[in-house]
Amino acid sequence: MQFNHVGMTEFMKRSLNFELSFAFFLSVLCLVGIADVHAASPFGAPGRHGRDGVDGRSGDPGRNIELFVSARDHLSYDLGGDSALDGTDGYPGENGTDCRQDLIASDLIGASGGAGGNAGLGGNGGAGGNAVLHTDDLSKLKRIVIYAPGGRGARSGRSAYGGHPCTCRVSRWIAHGCRTVYNPQTGQNQQTCGDFPFSCQAGQEGLDGKPTPTAFGANGKAGRLTIIPSLAKIEADVSHAEFDLAAPARPVAVLSSSVWENRNGANGLLGEGSQVDDEYRLLTSQQTIRTEFRWNSSRPISDFRSLEGEISLNEKRTGTEFGFRSGLWYEAKAETTGTTSSGGMKTLTQLITINEAVTRGEALNLAFGEISGTGRNLKVTIKDQGHVSDRVHTSFEVRIRHSGFLDTKVIYEGAVPADNVTRTGSEFTLRLGEISGMKMSELESGRRIKVIVTTKRSLGEFSELDEERSDSYDIP
Repeated sequence: MQFNHVGMTEFMKRSLNFELSFAFFLSVLCLVGIADVHAASPFGAPGRHGRDGVDGRSGDPGRNIELFVSARDHLSYDLGGDSALDGTDGYPGENGTDCRQDLIASDLIGASGGAGGNAGLGGNGGAGGNAVLHTDDLSKLKRIVIYAPGGRGARSGRSAYGGHPCTCRVSRWIAHGCRTVYNPQTGQNQQTCGDFPFSCQAGQEGLDGKPTPTAFGANGKAGRLTIIPSLAKIEADVSHAEFDLAAPARPVAVLSSSVWENRNGANGLLGEGSQVDDEYRLLTSQQTIRTEFRWNSSRPISDFRSLEGEISLNEKRTGTEFGFRSGLWYEAKAETTGTTSSGGMKTLTQLITINEAVTRGEALNLAFGEISGTGRNLKVTIKDQGHVSDRVHTSFEVRIRHSGFLDTKVIYEGAVPADNVTRTGSEFTLRLGEISGMKMSELESGRRIKVIVTTKRSLGEFSELDEERSDSYDIP
């Protein structure tokens, strides 16, 4: 074969001239500071995205049963969970279409390929059914076969590849046309016409679909065994109850709880061929707490707008705790009045007596009275506007300081001893001048002081500090 050296040389010259022209044009734009602001034109149609795979259906759980095992018959139960269905594969993305590249007076960019579909997740296996067995003899369970494995998880599908984009037949060319460029020297866009170089860029490859996080769905858990050593049906636990002391009849609340123990070796208790979770629950005891309420306060129930409350088992479920919805303060006494036991069942009876009660608003309804006296006779009064001081415990703290513009020296700060407090009806008198350690020289005539009193009120397990109450006083 012979080559036409003259033709080949001419072709190389033309190619070189094109490359030089393209590079020269770009360099000129850069040197004069002019930037091309036109956008590339798309060609071709984007590929359609592939459909995602469908998740497999999870298996149904096995049925639950409750049996009273007393006869000598041999029985078998299939409580297995169903296996799941496979997830399906994603569909591949389609390639870009109609990828014809016309050498127009514009940069070009090809259409993108479609994204691949995501994989479908394999379904989870259904859980095995649970069995509650009542029996008066654990050895009788050997006649019962319970087959309760979990169903198998299914295979996940595969993700699909993305489609290919439209690519360029020619990467660079020169065409006559007009284009808009930005001139930084004038700060404006301007249109320039002539022969310009243009380029082509291939579209983006379609993204591949996402795989599933796991190759298989989860297997279902085996069914669990619960054993109740009694042929009687047990009642559900009752952990809380409501009561109303204002009801015509004395209120009674009944709470109950079951004590369970987790043990291993369930399959060894059942007949050969059984398949359940190795850990089982065994009822070891039950307790019922019957509570009666009695009102023993000297105040009538009609003094209160509401005496509705709730009683519940404590955290250890061995006793009770209660309270009133209205935020009532009370002092109560609980005493056990009877206990009975039969087999694994224990019944406890208790009486809760409400000996005293006030509302929080009554307990904290206090007011600053007046300051009087000089030196050891300095006194301050606090008024109980709720009139419940004979029902609640009251104590005081006081802070006495100078009340001058620049002089705020603290004279005394601390508790007021009970011996220095006198109550007459609903009024307290605090004999501040008699407090041991009080500096008499600071309480001389002509001084201006400020007395700040904080009152603490308590009843039973309830206790709260009242807000600070204060007044200034010019010692006569």
